[in-house]
Amino acid sequence: MKSGGKAFLALHRETTTRLAISGVLLLLVGASISAAAGLPDWYDAAWADSVTQRLLNVPDEKGKLPDVVRVLDDYRLDVRDGREETLRKRRVVHVRKGSGAGESGTHCYENFWRNVKGMTLWQIAADGAVSKADDVVKSQLGSELYDDGVLHSLMAREFSDGATLLFETEEASRLTDESCRYFPVPEDVPVGRWTCSVLHEPGVRATAAWLLDPESAPISVPPTTSEEKVTGWQLSEIPEDAEVFVVRLETDDEVRFGIRSWEDIALWYRSLAGQSLAGAPDVEAKAAELVAGCATPDDRVRTLAEYVQQSVAYVQVYLDDGGWRPHPVDETLANRFGDCKDMSMLVVGLLTDAGIESYPALTNVEDDVRVPFPARRFDHCIVAYRDSDGPLGWGFFDPTSKSTPFGSLPAQIEGKSVLVAGVTPPIGLLELPESSSGDNTASYDALVRVREDGGMEAEVVERRTGHSAFGLKAHLKELSEAKRTEWLEDRLSGRKLDAKVDSLALVGLEADSDTLELRYFLSAERWAKRAGSRLIAGPDFLSSRTAKRLDEDDDHPEFSFPFRVDTHIAVEYPEGWTVESLPDDVELGSESASYMRRSIRGDGRIEVVRSEVLNAVRPRDDELAAIREWDDAAYQADRKQVILTR
Repeated sequence: MKSGGKAFLALHRETTTRLAISGVLLLLVGASISAAAGLPDWYDAAWADSVTQRLLNVPDEKGKLPDVVRVLDDYRLDVRDGREETLRKRRVVHVRKGSGAGESGTHCYENFWRNVKGMTLWQIAADGAVSKADDVVKSQLGSELYDDGVLHSLMAREFSDGATLLFETEEASRLTDESCRYFPVPEDVPVGRWTCSVLHEPGVRATAAWLLDPESAPISVPPTTSEEKVTGWQLSEIPEDAEVFVVRLETDDEVRFGIRSWEDIALWYRSLAGQSLAGAPDVEAKAAELVAGCATPDDRVRTLAEYVQQSVAYVQVYLDDGGWRPHPVDETLANRFGDCKDMSMLVVGLLTDAGIESYPALTNVEDDVRVPFPARRFDHCIVAYRDSDGPLGWGFFDPTSKSTPFGSLPAQIEGKSVLVAGVTPPIGLLELPESSSGDNTASYDALVRVREDGGMEAEVVERRTGHSAFGLKAHLKELSEAKRTEWLEDRLSGRKLDAKVDSLALVGLEADSDTLELRYFLSAERWAKRAGSRLIAGPDFLSSRTAKRLDEDDDHPEFSFPFRVDTHIAVEYPEGWTVESLPDDVELGSESASYMRRSIRGDGRIEVVRSEVLNAVRPRDDELAAIREWDDAAYQADRKQVILTR
């Protein structure tokens, strides 16, 4: 789920997949469908039917007709005195394929964050029968910096083929210090008409834009209605790749609707979060104790940051101000637990007491902060500290990630926008450092001895760095020696090798090691398939693909982090055997990704050399073709086998 401040409405889908809300605990509260006296007067059946038929018969780029169409999206936002607001939302949805009780089919639902004044759902069956549904889902949010602790949903879970669904909701709340309202765009669902109107005071301007993908500039949308107290937009087409329709309210003479710049947000959060630092003698004493033996400022930063990372448990806690305000740092130190802002402010408090300039820094795990107007679209808090060697003079640290060592960042936030809160003079958005494929490596060096019955023994040295090592190192630390062996055997079985690990040695589990090394000896009773006088095998049981990395239907794939994998396997086969067939060599490359595989004949042995590199974690549209070619070529080449004959 995409995240944001109180003004943000969650993006939602009406698709042929089941409802899934990441990081959210669902509690279904009630479900009843009863006969309704009629339909709302705003529903124009004749117009809706004509639009429905048009949309249902327009195939997508793959030739598939839609299962769900949005006939009408209508929003009306009433803003009074620059603070009170009411949002009324109306929607008409038509489904080609319904969902019966207990079946997995289309679900239609509406999400909203605010105080609910009213919500209604009408269902019009294909035979014209009308029923009214009130089915509410209340959800505890999984993120920490939302303004509301509960997400509400109005959901239609059972409806017939050809049904038309009418949603009407009304929400009321007080505006925060934001000047933006975000309206969701349906993903992969055709829309007949998009209508949005804002009622506001005289002297207030309302401007709007479509937000697209991160690489594209927002598209400004001129209003179709522009009066003293009403601004409205009515559109029959939504731009390709549009994700959010955003409306901004502003005046000439005062900051009536709050935020005018990213710097405003930074100063606001420093003021709010800074209150947690007041009167913290225990933190001051702990800082002095911890840095007593530190010779340099870098040593002090590392010591204090790692102390919080390793000694404070990470939990998600909702506090006042909708989860933005951290606990007092003395309290976090005493409790030994906290959420991202609690842990980050404790690090800031310790660093400040040790003479290191530091601040809380806001970023976004789920999505990048890429709106045309400054807004509180953040869901995570980390630490920024002065570092002359860092980008633009800053170093960053995330104390919540137990497996990520000091000097690195969790892969989920690398390259994301970050706002350092409180530095004077204030600065705008920065970009977090990003690792490269050369930082996140895995290499395999193996000697395999094949037996005449198709079995084998092998000795392997596996080395990992960066994100290829961090999570694995943390996992292996928690396992006993026996469980580590079981883990390795399970990993090999996932590569179609039923192997027994005879010994396993680990080097580099200690926290200050940059490299994790695994040395293991293994044996398998059936490595190659025996077919008469032939042995047939896929020699690379260490790094070869067992599946493609990309979903063919994913138009915007993302990878966890850039990486490089290098493999060298020497296969020694029994005397009297020869190589009948080797796979063709494969090599292709681009700036986004590359792949190489070679098979080399030797005296009584074969050497397989393989290299795979990914640089584009979030490929641009112009990189997708190269990424898909790389993915397919690697998968196909890795499936090729060696044939030995006697």
